[in-house]
Amino acid sequence: MLFFLKLYEPMAQLDLCNRPGNLPVFGGLVSAEVGSFVLQGRSDNGRISGEETYSRSPNYIRRSETKYELSRAELSVIEGEFSRRLPVFEFNPGQPFTHITTVYFDTPGLELYERACRRYDDNLKVRVKEYYYLDPDGRELVYPYCFIELKQRRDGMVSKQRLRVAKECLADFIRGEDLRDRLRPQPAPGTRDEGVVQDDFDRAYDVLRERLAMTPLRPVSAINYRRRVYQRDEKTLRVTFDDRITVYEPPLNLYCEKAALVASRLGRPVGRTAKLIAEIKCRNLSAGSFPRWLEVILCTLDARSLSKFTTSVNFILNKDQESTRVPGPDGVATRVDGPMEN
Repeated sequence: MLFFLKLYEPMAQLDLCNRPGNLPVFGGLVSAEVGSFVLQGRSDNGRISGEETYSRSPNYIRRSETKYELSRAELSVIEGEFSRRLPVFEFNPGQPFTHITTVYFDTPGLELYERACRRYDDNLKVRVKEYYYLDPDGRELVYPYCFIELKQRRDGMVSKQRLRVAKECLADFIRGEDLRDRLRPQPAPGTRDEGVVQDDFDRAYDVLRERLAMTPLRPVSAINYRRRVYQRDEKTLRVTFDDRITVYEPPLNLYCEKAALVASRLGRPVGRTAKLIAEIKCRNLSAGSFPRWLEVILCTLDARSLSKFTTSVNFILNKDQESTRVPGPDGVATRVDGPMEN
């Protein structure tokens, strides 16, 4: 572990941002030339187009989450079963897949990682997530916001406090600047949920500010994957399938040096997993009280204590050591046994 810790300096000494020019904004969309890519982003309401959004990502989520590890063959069968009962959810119409990059943060002594390894059902994660899409030509479509989250798992339930943050504000927020007024969402005046949105934001903002002030944190790993979602109503049942799970060294300066944390800008992968992850997410249900059709599907699978956080850090800690990994066609190591179980 010592070689890993030498890679980073404590947050107090880390220059999180060298302040390059911000991306120009055109009609609520962000555009910038990045290499051969033209990056375009969602408008402020969350859609790539100018459509009216029907839901804003909540600042607080509490639900049960159960994970299953699948081979490609198992995925084909299981996803087919779900597709007959739930529709594919496309946050942006015409985009059945969402691509996600998650950057995990930890203390200089990797205290969050160590606890997550020891206690799968009682741990805390601090992370930054970016969601993006691919157009028909394979270009990455991004938007000017990311999400910073505090995720806690305890006794089978997961709670998340999350804030949507403009990318140019992220470094300042992590450093401790008070950006409450700048980050506060602005629902349409007089809407039914205006007060609820403001209260949820304030709670999430205070919790995240308090946690970031407690201990210096810095990026320790990054993971990128592709997700397909099945749901009819997110408040009852949400099923996700994640594949192409790939680990990278963390970008220490995050958005200060990159317009977006997309796979093409993260450098050479440290490794990737051979298998896939399915997750059953319910706000009002737990295992044992699922619909009968869901129980029938899940009875063929074994729930696993899988963690993208510990998997990604383990990849980085062991990148120079022999393990149960085989090189892929591009030379990037792939774990034979997939994501690591705690």
